[in-house]
Amino acid sequence: MSRSPIRLVRSLLALLLLGGSLLAASQPAPAQERRGADRLSDRDRERARLACREEARRQDFAVRGASPARELDGRRLRLRMDLARGDRRWIGTCTYDVRARRAELEARRVQGGRPDRPERPGGSASREQVRDACIRKVTQNARTQLVAVGRVERRSGGASVVPMAINVEGNERRVRCFYDNATGAVTIR
Repeated sequence: MSRSPIRLVRSLLALLLLGGSLLAASQPAPAQERRGADRLSDRDRERARLACREEARRQDFAVRGASPARELDGRRLRLRMDLARGDRRWIGTCTYDVRARRAELEARRVQGGRPDRPERPGGSASREQVRDACIRKVTQNARTQLVAVGRVERRSGGASVVPMAINVEGNERRVRCFYDNATGAVTIR
């Protein structure tokens, strides 16, 4: 008779341990772990870059340059691209869906022959136009990759300055892009 209560206690103890381990396993992961799992990897960014370039080629565009992929939400990336078709210049916005592995490209034609010299009344370019012209200037060279772009700063004398980080053949450098609002000339220093 003494064996029966011992078996019962052991069974109850085993059941409690099993229930506790199941309860611990069913709790959600800490917030820090969940954030890491939702982030897009460098491989996803590289796939986005390649898919957007392929989509541009499929639409008969030559790719002159592209900005780094920026995350829109947990599953989409967006790239801005400088495109050409014949002697016409285009600005493209490519959205890449990571889950579907599909790229969609929207291109708009740039008025005039030189997208880095926008035509605006009064000779003043918008911050977006200044930023785009600086990105195009940096990405013209195949050896140079754009790492980061800062805020456009207006300076007296009709110039705008954009701080940038670039990677030239594996060496990261900080440079400044100077944009002359009157002429549209771009200089990287």
